[in-house]
Formats: sequence, structure tokens, C-alpha cells
Amino acid sequence: MAKHTKLEISPADLIIPVLPLRDVVVYPHMEIPLFVGREKSIVALDAAMREDKQVLLVTQKQAEIDDPEFADLYSTGTLANIIQMSELPEDAVKVLVEGSERCRVDSYIESEGYFAARVRIVTDEITLTQQEQKVLRRTLISCFDQYVTLNSKVPPEVLNSLAGINDLSCLVDTIAAGMALKIEDQQSLLDMANVAERLEALMTLMKGEVDLLEIEKN
Repeated sequence: MAKHTKLEISPADLIIPVLPLRDVVVYPHMEIPLFVGREKSIVALDAAMREDKQVLLVTQKQAEIDDPEFADLYSTGTLANIIQMSELPEDAVKVLVEGSERCRVDSYIESEGYFAARVRIVTDEITLTQQEQKVLRRTLISCFDQYVTLNSKVPPEVLNSLAGINDLSCLVDTIAAGMALKIEDQQSLLDMANVAERLEALMTLMKGEVDLLEIEKN
């Protein structure tokens, strides 16, 4: 295989407010509404809104923890842009975010009433030729088509949204976001900068899900 792009990590010069997440992993290019009620999280969002409207989305290792410490958070998250934020009753907020970049957390920081993190932006490691990417793209979409056909919880329309995605990394992340995977598996995919390894891991998970769905159907 021809090697085109090596893994590149930017200098650790970004300090970003942190929004801990429960039961969800957000990928780059993913747009999602989040309902936030914890005081630290709301303070972090307010801090982000005062600056450049960027927040680091990091999933908790255990969703049931109400007041997570640094050790309760994964070390890879997604830098996201805040598109819209609105207040809800009972001191909660709804925030619409769009993931932009994978990030490695160098260290967490206790800021003024919220968590922040010193992060490095991680770029994709691409070890596939253009032809290999085209073949794998078709294979991945075909497998996902089979998964959607067997899984009544996934709307068939989701397949239409894949047609315009030419970037293989974005395609893998989009499909991962559309599957009902365990949080640990979703996080494992987020951890992978190497696109070929991420695709292979997703295909393995998808095959396992398809096998289970076929057994349930029969």
C-alpha cells in the first residue's frame, strides 16, 4: 500500500472548555442537539460562547456519574462548533453542535467553575491509495446497506446521505454514528487516527451486528 499522509498532531497550544457527555460519542462532521443540565457543563458552554464558540466533547467512561472527575473522562474527544444555544426550563440548555476535529487531551484543567482541556488536534493517517479507497468505500456502503435492511430502527433514508460523502474518513465516522454500537466501541473508533484501521474495525463490528440481526430475524 502506498503511504500518502502521516499522522500529524498539532502543538499542544489549544485550551478548550470541556463538555462531558453521557451515553453518546460525537464524531467529526456530526451535527447533534445536546440537552445540558449540569452546572459545570452550562458554565463551560457560556465560556465557549464568550470566546470562539468551540467546545471539546468528551464522553464519560461511566454515564451514571453525575459529577465526573478528570479520570472519569476519555482522553480522546471531538472539537465542536456551537451552532445554536437556547435556554430551557429548570436551568437547562439545549445546544446544537457540529463536530470538526479529533483531539487528544494532553491534560485537564480546573478552570473557573468548569473543566477545560489542553488538547492536540489529530489529523487522519491515510495509508491507502485512491483506488483502494474507492473499493473500500463501495464495500463499506454495501455492508451498511445490509445492516440498514435488517435493522428496523435505522431509517433507510440514512443511506441517501452517504451518496455525497467522498472522503473515506468522514464516511466511516458517519456510518459509525448511524449504528447502535456500544459506547466503548464508538469510543474505540474515535480513538483511531488511522483511517484503514478504523474502517477495518467498523467492518468487524458491523459484521457482528449483521450476524446478530440475521439470527433474530430467523
